Amino acid sequence: MGLLNGAGPFVAVSALPMLLGLWLREGRLAQSLRRLAFVLALALPGLFMAVAAALYLREPGPVYFDFDVNHRAALLLYGQNSDPYSIHTVWSFPFPTFYTYWLLGGLGRLNISQAWVAWWLVNGVLWLVCAVLLWRTLPVPVSQRERDTLLYAAAAVPGMTTLWQGQTALLILAGLTTLHLAIRRGRWIVGGAGLAWAALVKPQLALVGVGLAMWIGLRARRGENVRGPVTALIAAGVAAVALIGLTLLLPGGVTLDTYREFFAETLPRIARPDETHNVIGSPAFVLSKLAFWLGASERNAELISSGVTVLVLAAAMFWTVRRASRPLTEIAAGWAAWAMVAPRVAWTWYATWCLPFFWLALQENFRQRRSTLLLTLFVVVLMLLDLQLESVPASFVTIALLMAVLWQSFRTTPVKSPKNG
Repeated sequence: MGLLNGAGPFVAVSALPMLLGLWLREGRLAQSLRRLAFVLALALPGLFMAVAAALYLREPGPVYFDFDVNHRAALLLYGQNSDPYSIHTVWSFPFPTFYTYWLLGGLGRLNISQAWVAWWLVNGVLWLVCAVLLWRTLPVPVSQRERDTLLYAAAAVPGMTTLWQGQTALLILAGLTTLHLAIRRGRWIVGGAGLAWAALVKPQLALVGVGLAMWIGLRARRGENVRGPVTALIAAGVAAVALIGLTLLLPGGVTLDTYREFFAETLPRIARPDETHNVIGSPAFVLSKLAFWLGASERNAELISSGVTVLVLAAAMFWTVRRASRPLTEIAAGWAAWAMVAPRVAWTWYATWCLPFFWLALQENFRQRRSTLLLTLFVVVLMLLDLQLESVPASFVTIALLMAVLWQSFRTTPVKSPKNG
């Protein structure tokens, strides 16, 4: 079992002072511990990556596997007009992921070590911008404890893991942040474009549109005006089609064969029951893998995977029905988390794009003055997401705890009627 997988474990160290800062009686010591946790969550992995950057820029060497294969695929696609999926374990949707690697690699001019460090810097700035913009939409924290916890969550989401591995979860966070801001400001077309961007980076984010559509239907039955959210959904579809069409019209790079190969050959190979990766923790993957281990055929194991995904999505729909009176921002943030855990492909670093969910859920907990035990669960979930233990049971427990946090979030507290007499 791997305990040191890039920058994430350095963030996990910060969980201990954060937990102590939540459980100790409120005072100077508790506040100092929480602030120490925030500093550690950024400084330790930041120092680790700064040293790594200095070494790699001085003497280029092998980079993290995920960045390596996607970077090479981008060079093939845009530098040689060749097939990116000829590289084993390249699973990204044709656009915009490969183009982003190509762009941040200096259009092929940077060596792979330089491109890797450039990826860290640009995506790190993107993370900061998203956090600042989202922070400005939050109600003013009611206490220093709440403020410290929200800041810690921003630092402890597995963004450092995403940077180190060269993943695209922060690009998705940018799209979901755009959606969040647009909902609040009534910029529905912009919000649809943000959702389209997120769904093109990872197609499972299209499930956020399912959540929005459910909320629209529930509110429309009450006779409410839902024209704006409907506009956002239409804009998302139009933007996605337009961007895909643009990739086909521009010279070089993506063709219809690229999209065909992704859907017909690449997508079915992802997270199969015989998969050797040990950091996928979705119920759909774990139960299909267990069935395969117990002797089920690969086909039956994949049927189990699909069935479990349907069950999780059914739970998400029930969750939405029970929260029809909640703001659309919460539904969108919640469905971003459902989109992470429902499909069989659920890597723990995907939680980076769930920052809007973590912040809104934490604020709800403070507003309703729920127990410190629940805040502890948030910190433990973030710690496990950062650790990314190379163990299927550990990954499953991590995703299960995240689902538990999601399930209890944004509940509408019923108003008790005064007793007669």
